[in-house]
Amino acid sequence: MNVATNTGTDTAQTGVLRILRVGNEMFRDLPVTLIQSPTAFRNRSEDGLLPACLFRTIYFNNKGNYVILNPHFSWTRG
Repeated sequence: MNVATNTGTDTAQTGVLRILRVGNEMFRDLPVTLIQSPTAFRNRSEDGLLPACLFRTIYFNNKGNYVILNPHFSWTRG
């Protein structure tokens, strides 16, 4: 598939992540999209994106240097 962002367009591949555990929350069979080009992540420290739609709220505490993820629900495909 082709994807477009504010940095341009690139090729991506889709798949399914069997299990994602964030704290005590377990997500299964999540659809994912993988960017193919390593140049898309040049000068970037992160290695992926966490889908914010899985969470009711996300709190960033920059002073304390932590994040709180409040799950929306346990998401299971199917």
